[in-house]
Amino acid sequence: MEFLELLDGLNSRYGLLLPDRKYHVLVGFILGFDAATDFEALDGFHEWAAQRYLGKSSSLGWPLVVASKFIPGLRDGSVRYAEADTSECDDVLRLELLAALKSFWLENHDGREGSP
Repeated sequence: MEFLELLDGLNSRYGLLLPDRKYHVLVGFILGFDAATDFEALDGFHEWAAQRYLGKSSSLGWPLVVASKFIPGLRDGSVRYAEADTSECDDVLRLELLAALKSFWLENHDGREGSP
């Protein structure tokens, strides 16, 4: 399956692919997809996301970097993701992650569809 096709499917047919709409469920799915591509699909995504969302490199994993846009305490460590109530922002987090992944792919693959 082409990576952009997968992302589009997650946007339009999310419920057919994943059991619920929680951000961490999508993150787990994306991490599994990356592992299935021998970690080629998201090669460089962590650095790209840190620059985009934080303006600098970061030791936070990319799921937290993306989530920090909507849960600011993640940036300075005053909020732990495991303790954060994401129920009100899960939808926007999922949409943000899918948009970020698509932007990353298009910027780093010359706009090509393609597989990792």
